[in-house]
Amino acid sequence: FQAEDGIRDSVASRGLGDVYKRQEHVVHDHAKPKDTFINSLNIIGGLIRKDQVLFEFLFTAPKMLPEADNSTNLEWKKYQTKMYDVLQTLLEEAMAKKEFPEMRPDLLMRAIGGLFHGLFFLGEDKKTMSRETMEDFITSFIGNYGTT
Repeated sequence: FQAEDGIRDSVASRGLGDVYKRQEHVVHDHAKPKDTFINSLNIIGGLIRKDQVLFEFLFTAPKMLPEADNSTNLEWKKYQTKMYDVLQTLLEEAMAKKEFPEMRPDLLMRAIGGLFHGLFFLGEDKKTMSRETMEDFITSFIGNYGTT
């Protein structure tokens, strides 16, 4: 690597690429978008539990990189954008099917992202996260709306 930026970009590309590829088989099921959304978050949660240090970097470093806001050419940025777009589309589809309440999907994504970050990175309690626990987490946040 020629510079610190190259190392950072490589780690971010590998990590976010892995996240995207691991959930790719799940996100194509749009019959029940709420379930697909929760399953995707559960996959990400499982990956976080396996390598928390990497994911703390992946979820915080991009905000600190000045070039991240201006560049769509960075490989990791492409994975991050795809992942967020897929999750937001699932939220929109779930709202359309009345599986989630109608609200601004971009704000809901930010709120869930903040809660998700807190759930996995704050505090000392590092319990495993089942799919049911993930659903309870989301349901308790937005209310008992369209539960399965």
